[in-house]
Amino acid sequence: MVIAWKSLKSIKLEDMVVVDPEIVNLLSSCPALETMVFHKVGGFRRLKINSSKVKCLSLERYWLDDDGSGRDRSFEKFSPYLQQLELSRDFHDFKCSLVDVSYVVDAKITLDITCIKDLEDNPDEDSDDEEDSCSDYHQGFKTLVQDYLQKLSCATELTFGTLFTQVMCILQFKGVPIPELKCKYLALKLHLEKFNLYGAAGLLQASPLVETLNIEMENQPVTSSNFFFLHHLCNEALTTPPAAKLFLKENTDIFNYH
Repeated sequence: MVIAWKSLKSIKLEDMVVVDPEIVNLLSSCPALETMVFHKVGGFRRLKINSSKVKCLSLERYWLDDDGSGRDRSFEKFSPYLQQLELSRDFHDFKCSLVDVSYVVDAKITLDITCIKDLEDNPDEDSDDEEDSCSDYHQGFKTLVQDYLQKLSCATELTFGTLFTQVMCILQFKGVPIPELKCKYLALKLHLEKFNLYGAAGLLQASPLVETLNIEMENQPVTSSNFFFLHHLCNEALTTPPAAKLFLKENTDIFNYH
């Protein structure tokens, strides 16, 4: 059966496996499509969207049954005309490479990953090979985050999760140069730990044009000491005009600081 939804503008796929040819057929059968949402959808290895009408893409979780072949745990996204991109929730051990996202102006990257040790059958068994594998695995995600920062450096609105701030902290300690971000709005969704806050400060230093900073603490109380520690880091990192706004959000409470 051939799908032909010529007027369809928005579609959401949920809890299914979709392979590359099926995505190609879907896009060709829905020429007016503008928004695509994939919730816990996996199977595809190259998400190529050439349509100039598709402006919004959201990937909420990615999964693929392990066939035991040990093949590369990665997939690519190629969407040259996309303007809004969201990668969120659990991506397990998969790496999503951004091949072409040059038109993206609003990106929300809050995905979580799972350490390769936690995916093994016998996680308590230690060996040099396992340590090397774990190190290579995490190095791959560090490289991926660096690539994201470069590819999304021209976006005007950016939202990053804990993974980004953790990697940013490591890159800072190693003296790795960070590309300058052109965003005017920066949102950070963090676990309240100094390791993450130093990474957040690094993102601020790389964002000289930011006008509004929104920081959301995930299910953790904001104490006065943590607030002033974060405030100090922001003051040290921000090089924006005095009118820049800082929003601290913990659950539903918002602290507005000028």
